[in-house]
Amino acid sequence: MALFNVSGFAQTTQKETPRPEIGKYCKVYRAGEGLKVLLLRLGPESKNESIVALDGFDHPWDGKFFKASVVKADGRQEFTIQNNGRPFVVLVFRERYGQSTLFVPKYGTEETERPIAYSEDLSAECKPDILLSQYLNQQAGKK
Repeated sequence: MALFNVSGFAQTTQKETPRPEIGKYCKVYRAGEGLKVLLLRLGPESKNESIVALDGFDHPWDGKFFKASVVKADGRQEFTIQNNGRPFVVLVFRERYGQSTLFVPKYGTEETERPIAYSEDLSAECKPDILLSQYLNQQAGKK
């Protein structure tokens, strides 16, 4: 099952809790062989948090959403998630060099480090409200 169906996903509303503020746009990156990385700002910009979603690869993280803290310094952006209770840098953007890299824990024959490239077409199709609904559903244990 695809992580996101940008045009046909039926949005679910979380009535129990208010929906957090999100960015106006999603960013989608490709890592080759079908792997996609989706990013969406979560909360006010001052909190420096983002939803990171992974889709399209043979790994336990396929179809998963993560809340990441974002640190920007020295021409770099690092997205750090919690993995087994420990911080794990999952994405690094090196603005000076125009490089973006996805990192995942070793699993089978999957590579642990992959270059990623921005996809304007997929980003234009991605709907922030739908991505947020999918993230909230996973957090609520409904996925």
